Amino acid sequence: MRLLHFNSNGDPSLTSNLVKNVPPYAILSHTWGSDEEEVKLQELSKGIGKDKPGYAKIVNCGKQAALDGLVHWWVDTCCIDKTSDSELSEAINSMYKWYHYAEVCYVFLSDTGSYETVDRSRWFTRGWTLQELLAPKFMVFYTQDWERIDTRGNLSPTIQRVTGIPPRILARDFSRECSIAQVMSWAAKRETTREEDMAYCLLSLLGINMPLLYGEGARAFERLQLEFMRTSTDHSLFSWKSPNDERGPRERGPLAVNPVEFVACQQVRLLERIHSRDFLMTNRGLRMRLPLIEVQDGALAAVLDCMGDDDRRLAIFLKEVHPKVYHRIRCSEVLTIDDTVSIPAPKSIYLGSAAPQTYRYLFDVDFSGVMGRGFNLEKHHNPDGFYRWTLEERRHGRFKLELVDSGAYGGALFGNTMTGEHFVAILGVHNWKVWLDVTEIEPHESFEDVVEEYYHFRERHDPEKENCRCGKPWDGFKILQRTLAKGSVGKVVLSVNRHNDDNDDNNSDSDSDDDGDINGENTINKDDDDVGSSSQTLFFGQFNVKIVVE
Repeated sequence: MRLLHFNSNGDPSLTSNLVKNVPPYAILSHTWGSDEEEVKLQELSKGIGKDKPGYAKIVNCGKQAALDGLVHWWVDTCCIDKTSDSELSEAINSMYKWYHYAEVCYVFLSDTGSYETVDRSRWFTRGWTLQELLAPKFMVFYTQDWERIDTRGNLSPTIQRVTGIPPRILARDFSRECSIAQVMSWAAKRETTREEDMAYCLLSLLGINMPLLYGEGARAFERLQLEFMRTSTDHSLFSWKSPNDERGPRERGPLAVNPVEFVACQQVRLLERIHSRDFLMTNRGLRMRLPLIEVQDGALAAVLDCMGDDDRRLAIFLKEVHPKVYHRIRCSEVLTIDDTVSIPAPKSIYLGSAAPQTYRYLFDVDFSGVMGRGFNLEKHHNPDGFYRWTLEERRHGRFKLELVDSGAYGGALFGNTMTGEHFVAILGVHNWKVWLDVTEIEPHESFEDVVEEYYHFRERHDPEKENCRCGKPWDGFKILQRTLAKGSVGKVVLSVNRHNDDNDDNNSDSDSDDDGDINGENTINKDDDDVGSSSQTLFFGQFNVKIVVE
């Protein structure tokens, strides 16, 4: 992280990007104005932007820090390089930690002139300020004129009335005693400018690390819940209620659409005496072990390992759609189970999605150009993960691969029976980002080993090995990601040329690389919608393979 300090001229200046030995610092929590009003890192570094409205709060924060005996302070508008996707992602995933380790957090209420109007501040309605309220060890509120209002502790009754967060939570680390449903309920009435940020603003608060994919829309909140399930068995994640009247036959899957569906979950707590069993997302749905009981009207309900404010366990209504596969129904209701009800032993079931999964990644691969050069699709293989191959058009040079979870990938083996040549195309998703490449296969290697050892992020992968297949990144990834993030089909076209072909424009000045690393020409063509296409040529012994993504 970068910190601010006053230079010899008395102006705010940035430190280098600190990794270790971070000095004590103050931190600012505020609401942003327009982009034109805020001072960015590049402007502050050049000593410009002093006439912007956002400059004053940077200076005043530093002055208050100095009064409190601190040399350094941090302000998000100018301490993060938002032109760098990687730095922005790292900052968002680290935000809770940065606020927690600050010596003091100053809350600047730009729309508040006195104590009497604190509860009407816009600051309490923004998504990003939730973690900024909860993370700091010590917090002080200030008016628009930088007049001290009071500490968070003294204002806790007002904060509880506005946010629903109890004073005991504000007084100590909340993260180990609150259910996910409670945290979501605090976010339910908050807003963000971009739809994805309603999920991203909760990442660091929930201890989740995942990449930012602006353009994915509602999928971001779905990914957030999926990532949370990887490290938690908190059943309150499924205690949401739809704000719409869905007492009828509408069916849904196990996950909420947005935090609004948790608005009534402020009192939902976990069962202290029960250690919830693991659950896992599979290609059949969410696999869980839950007690199933018949309730009024002969309806079926699954009992969760969480309870409401009356200490009674909660249950959700289910409908069996296939053997052991259930959908959630009556989604605007959550049932409370009376203590007199006998709860049976849990059963292994699947909670399936009643609608097409929005987090699927569908690759449509056209290899007709490969077939025209004598190569045919011989095998396909997936080491693990959730996938679906569609091979009906295989004879016409097409196949589809659907991946429905991060970490899934698959490989296709192409072979030429006349020449004995082979190559492998591999497509996958890691941390919700797509990757693809083409690599050679040696005579002593099996196709399955090539696919399983190729995945860059496996523990067994050794990047120091001579046969490491890691390719260099190229812009085709960005185009594919932009397409798939919108739920569209990612189109991949494979073709083969011989190095001595007259129509091969890439062979004359390019180096040959037998390990299959990407080293050919990269071309990008964009249309008016900025989607466009990108191509990359990979060179092998006697031929090259061209990939085009759209």
